[in-house]
Amino acid sequence: MSTGPGAFIHVTMDSKQAGSGNITELFEILWQCKIKDCLERARKANLNAPEASEFFIEEVFAFVRNIPSAPFLNLSPEVKSDVAALAFRAKGNEMYHPTVRNFMEAVKFFNESIAYSEKGSVERAISYANRSIVCMELFLYEDCLENIRLARESNYPTHFLVKLAEREAKAKEALQHVKTPIGSKSKSGRGSAKDRRTIGQDGPHITKFDCMSTELWETMLKHKLAQANREELQPHEMYQFLVREISDFVRSYPYRQRLDMVHPDGKDDAKAETWRAKGNEMFHPKEKNYFLATAHYNASIAHAQKGSKARAIAYANRSAVCVKLGRYEDCLENIRLARESNYPASMMVKLDKREAMVKSLQAAEQIRRSCNNWGEEEEPEKLTLSYQSHPNAPQMVDCIELHQNQQFGRHVVASAPLQVGDVLIIEEPYVTVLNSETKYLRCAFCHTEEPCLLIPCEECTIAMYCSQKCLRAAWQQYHQYECPILRDIDNLGSPFLLIAVRLVIKAICTFEHDLEALRKHLSHLDVSKVNPFNVNWKKASSKDMYDAVYALATNQTKHNPKSLSHYILEATIAHDLLLKRTKLGQVCKADSILKKSLFNLIIRHLQSMIVNSQVIWSMHYATGLARTYEQLVYASGCFPLLSMFNHSCASNVERFCFRDGRCALVVSRPIAKGAQIFQNYQIHHWTQSLEIRQFILFHNFGFRCLCEACVKDYGALDYYLDNPCNEEDFMDIGRISYELKQHSREKALKWLPLLRSALNKIDSDYPSYKTASLQALLFRCYQIIYSRASCFSNSIR
Repeated sequence: MSTGPGAFIHVTMDSKQAGSGNITELFEILWQCKIKDCLERARKANLNAPEASEFFIEEVFAFVRNIPSAPFLNLSPEVKSDVAALAFRAKGNEMYHPTVRNFMEAVKFFNESIAYSEKGSVERAISYANRSIVCMELFLYEDCLENIRLARESNYPTHFLVKLAEREAKAKEALQHVKTPIGSKSKSGRGSAKDRRTIGQDGPHITKFDCMSTELWETMLKHKLAQANREELQPHEMYQFLVREISDFVRSYPYRQRLDMVHPDGKDDAKAETWRAKGNEMFHPKEKNYFLATAHYNASIAHAQKGSKARAIAYANRSAVCVKLGRYEDCLENIRLARESNYPASMMVKLDKREAMVKSLQAAEQIRRSCNNWGEEEEPEKLTLSYQSHPNAPQMVDCIELHQNQQFGRHVVASAPLQVGDVLIIEEPYVTVLNSETKYLRCAFCHTEEPCLLIPCEECTIAMYCSQKCLRAAWQQYHQYECPILRDIDNLGSPFLLIAVRLVIKAICTFEHDLEALRKHLSHLDVSKVNPFNVNWKKASSKDMYDAVYALATNQTKHNPKSLSHYILEATIAHDLLLKRTKLGQVCKADSILKKSLFNLIIRHLQSMIVNSQVIWSMHYATGLARTYEQLVYASGCFPLLSMFNHSCASNVERFCFRDGRCALVVSRPIAKGAQIFQNYQIHHWTQSLEIRQFILFHNFGFRCLCEACVKDYGALDYYLDNPCNEEDFMDIGRISYELKQHSREKALKWLPLLRSALNKIDSDYPSYKTASLQALLFRCYQIIYSRASCFSNSIR
């Protein structure tokens, strides 16, 4: 029996066209005219297993449905396919990755994605948007703006529009104010060719800070290191050398003017009016983009003075959005806030009418729910540990242990056999920070997505909260220090720096705002003896918890000099801002020891978060394309226990996020007693070649990977597409994937135990098309059950 995709397609056609003539002839025509081409595209596009199965099924079904009206020999091999477009976009993203940065290849794949995508589809829109990012990297600002226009015309997803608007603003500003290296001028709005080659090579987004950092390295640090015989310097000597040089640079160079940090953050009713006008544009009947309108109204609220007319009207406008979304309770709350903020008496009649209308709609909704026996929204399933919890750590099982040796360093080992689907850890983050793109959509403290209820910090324009309770908690734990500098830290463009600063501030607050007490405590701390697995988390004090975070690895000696200089510059600027704009300046005063201690904390946590922080994401199902969904990253967090697991490109556990920000670690392949437990650092052999994996891991984490996938050179998924599995298995994979496209919790609960059982039986086949497919489907089930998309995102589609 043939086992390739051709045989599967033949079987599928038989089931659709039983008794309808010469099936063999029909199959040969389909194979030659369409499927061979589609198969080649699937190989090149590196589709994951479920997508590949669905891809073949949909192509066959579409062909059979069109048989009566399409002459067999006139079938076109070139057909639009959002599945293929998605795959090409993924390849473009891989080429764009900051450790690859092959922009020409990225553009090529994004163009392929655009060519294959349907007109007006989400896939085409996102590919245009991705191409605009490459244009920003190359200082092609006019091209960037044109791609943003095309993305909007192609129905760009509403939940990404905030990011697109910010990119558009940066491109327009750059056209007017192109920053070039000190001592040089560029007459072109795009920057000189030299500028485009040298600027922005330290990250995926060009910022003014990136430009300054690269300029500092190229024009000064690189040459001074050469003069100091860099090869003869020990790592600690090179570090001290860079700290001295960069400190002198920051003291003498007007970096605040260069980075637009001259004026501290503060309320500005004029800016609030501007943001509200943008919200009105999105709310207009021609746009009806209520998601982006809400984000702009929130920005207006954040910038407006307390009790001002600007803030009151923004609250009132947000209440109008709530009416459109059917969020009646939220509407009434916004009306209350508008009145509290001195809403103009001349406009109060309109607000009163809206309130009366909403109360009547609310009453009618309650009656309708009562008549139809509608209950409250069903709560997500609760996931629990699969084994008895550790006696000292209720967030992890008692059958995993932390070991240490020269080969692996700290690593986690199973003390009992573990099966696929076992839940090993459910950990809350020690500290988190929102991504810049979500600051006007989620609470800055608990990260709940409640954009219709956010209230502002009264001192800065960045932080917004879902309640007074969260506002007070954030202020007490860290925001009282970071508030004056949060905007400037955010504008530097590094999520790692913000989480590092927050860790430092939380530590200071933990030691009752006594930096000297913190310094003395750390001077006696032996980090080599700090074992997060041995901490009694049931009784641990906040100081004990901080010790576990402080002891996380920094990899300082593994950074190349250019990267290390970039991190030191970030830490030095943050240190300078903290001393000059927060009450830490009064704490340190002229005490050089305390100032140095503060800097050491910032640079330590910055480096440790670069290698240890974890992204936190939520699920979003793309508008109009039921089969596609996105893991939208909205925050980053520090998880001390999860940070103990080493990497493998063929990992045996996977991490996924709950809606409340906790993360769970779930077994994805059977693990024998005594075997090491590996997660992956978002790098896996299914999706990346050996060469790319080795490059990324060495560049970002400083090690040469010797996992089984690298030693045995496991192939990527397309390597296994020639002979994926037998026809029955192939059909089952496609059927399960098709059912999970409905995002039904009931269906996910049905398939979850069956997928776990199957994966426990076939691990000896790893790696194979079947194991890849079932792993992807298993974790899709977990995502549907435990990581649902937000209610607000659902309501706006």
